[in-house]
Amino acid sequence: MFLDRLYDDLSADAVSVDNVKGAYAATQHLLQNGHRRVAILQGLPGTYANTGRVRGFRQALADGGIEVHEEYVVGDDFGTLNGFLGTKQLLHLPDPPTAIFAAGDLIALGALDALRESTGSSPGISRW
Repeated sequence: MFLDRLYDDLSADAVSVDNVKGAYAATQHLLQNGHRRVAILQGLPGTYANTGRVRGFRQALADGGIEVHEEYVVGDDFGTLNGFLGTKQLLHLPDPPTAIFAAGDLIALGALDALRESTGSSPGISRW
């Protein structure tokens, strides 16, 4: 029995969240609030959780008629440093995103630190 992990090559029972559906809903919320330049701070590429979350993000944008800008897909692990550095990278783009979807809690904490440092104040956070 696995908890929050699925492996395609193992025949075993598992309990997990629907990463695709969750990321889709979060991204859709951002779109419904008027954002059109939405970025994702992804986790570790190739992992089950990250693959599903990125898929949900991309699908929500596609269904909303929004082009995925590859420069808005950043990150390489589920840690706070990834969120911090990824957010700094996004903020320095010529046309930075108006919203960022963090693919994990620790990533979000790092993103908040970067936003506080960049703006000198606490960022507006959308909760759904």
